[in-house]
Parts: sequence; C-alpha cells; structure tokens
Amino acid sequence: MNGIIEVPGAPEIEDAPQSAILAVLEHALQVASTCLVVEHPCLGQLGECYEGRVPPRQTLLAELIVERCTELSSLIDWYRRSCPRSLPYRVAHRDDFGEDQPF
Repeated sequence: MNGIIEVPGAPEIEDAPQSAILAVLEHALQVASTCLVVEHPCLGQLGECYEGRVPPRQTLLAELIVERCTELSSLIDWYRRSCPRSLPYRVAHRDDFGEDQPF
C-alpha cells in the first residue's frame, strides 16, 4: 500500500470518472495507515511487543483499521483491473496482477 499513487488528469477523468475519487480514497488510506503506524509503532507485531499480554484497546483498533485500509486498497486495485479504462491510472508499484484475486 506504500506506493506512488498516480493522480488522473482531465482526459483520464473524462474516460473513467471514478478514477478521481478512487485516487483520493487511496491517498486517504495511505495517510491514515501511516499516521496510525507512527502513533502505534508496534502495529503488525503486537505478539512480539506485548509478549502474550493483551494490547491496549486503541492499539488493537488501530491494527484493525490498518488491516482494513490495506484490504480496501486491494479492492480498489482489483476494481481498476476489472475496468480496462482505469488500468493506466493504478498504483505505480503494483505490477503483478496475479496475486490474491478476489474472484
């Protein structure tokens, strides 16, 4: 989820209007995830950081939010791949279309 998100221009938006809001949503998902990881550095390794203890509620919720941001970003990518007009405007670091197909 930490790639460069290409912002569609006017011609791209005219061809695929949803590409504009999807780009905005992906930026928001990246910012939200990054901020939560900065606030809770143990995210992604709670078992190691808390050594069997239950992490604080806000940390558990932050972990869930970051996971959902990643899932939603994947769904957006899958949507783009299903819409041929949107393909040129996908996240720049994703070039393997074979991973984790939803259908």
